[in-house]
Amino acid sequence: MARARAGLLGSAYAQSPAPAAPLTQAQVKALLSEQGYSKLDKLKFEDGLSKTEATSGDGKRGDVRVGPRGGRI
Repeated sequence: MARARAGLLGSAYAQSPAPAAPLTQAQVKALLSEQGYSKLDKLKFEDGLSKTEATSGDGKRGDVRVGPRGGRI
């Protein structure tokens, strides 16, 4: 029984996904472009986020923050 439990625990650990690598500046720029943003200012990384000022697809200018791993805008 102990072996069965150990085997189940081992397989659970083996299936844990590795943390995603942080997005590069090129990936952040591509992501923003895909989402309709243009006219990006200098991209900065601070407080764990990529930050820039950009124009959205509907023409509004503003601050944009992108999460480092999932690319959440």
